[in-house]
Amino acid sequence: MGIKWTDSSHLTDLDFADDLSLLAETSDILQEMTTNLETEAEKVGLKISAEKTKVVQISGGRALYPITVGKQNVDDVKRFTCLGSVMTEDGGVEADVNCRVGKAALVFQRLRPMWTSCVECGQHCYRDMAVQ
Repeated sequence: MGIKWTDSSHLTDLDFADDLSLLAETSDILQEMTTNLETEAEKVGLKISAEKTKVVQISGGRALYPITVGKQNVDDVKRFTCLGSVMTEDGGVEADVNCRVGKAALVFQRLRPMWTSCVECGQHCYRDMAVQ
């Protein structure tokens, strides 16, 4: 199960707080992993939300049948964000890089007034460098 990580091990999931991403090489294995997760979660009183669950198939064709949680089909999407990284069905990084550059540009835009303002300290006036 999972995707090949080294010669002898497989990476099966990425976890952060209450978010979990399952990794599989085929939709059959992903369905089996999802069903196993659902079974184990129920044992401790947890439930997987089919509405919040998404599937993205990277560098491959569409599955013959949808992944299900309980009896509900999970949305098959072309892209989603996991732990701040944008994952797309082509497996590329362009969407992720564009998103990160956009976020950085927004932060610099918000800081611009501070950088271009004049701060007086005694008799000296310091002008911070502005990003042009």
